[in-house]
Amino acid sequence: MLDGDPNTFWTTDERQKPADQIDIALARTEAIIGVRLQMAGSLNEYPRHLEIQMSDQDDGPFDTVFSGSFLPALGAALRRDPVVTAVEIRWPARFGRRVRLRQTGRSNRWRWVIHELRLLAAPGS
Repeated sequence: MLDGDPNTFWTTDERQKPADQIDIALARTEAIIGVRLQMAGSLNEYPRHLEIQMSDQDDGPFDTVFSGSFLPALGAALRRDPVVTAVEIRWPARFGRRVRLRQTGRSNRWRWVIHELRLLAAPGS
């Protein structure tokens, strides 16, 4: 999901449950303003409730920068481009070394799939 190839992807391989997560460690502290998640295939494989956290330390505590439903961002992405579904979730610039995406909802049928993931850097970073 980090290789620029939408044919490769990350998946939970099972139905969604709270605590499914992705941890990203950066080489250095960077100003981050959001994430871009590209989906392909089934649009049902989105996180039912998403929490995004950041930490500016290698082993320090995380602060929540987003917590909520993924559906409004998914709807906006489909209106922008119904062929390439690239969902962006943004927040005010925060410096961080680690980013955590946690799926905190539940689906009795669908897994969580991401084909491409990009962190969005603050302008001038």
